Amino acid sequence: MRDLGASDYDRRRRARAVLVALGEGAWPLLREALRSEDAEQAASARELLLRGLREAGEADAALRGG
Repeated sequence: MRDLGASDYDRRRRARAVLVALGEGAWPLLREALRSEDAEQAASARELLLRGLREAGEADAALRGG
């Protein structure tokens, strides 16, 4: 999770990729990171969590036929 706020772009990119791959399993970690004092980490966590929630909602709608 700390790597979301890393100064190195590649470390941040890899951290994001791992969290995206974890899917909903990463949501508790992302919720915790929302409270981080590191602004980059908190912003990335917010973006990834919103993205996951949006995708989950789209999947639910598709399963319902909507």
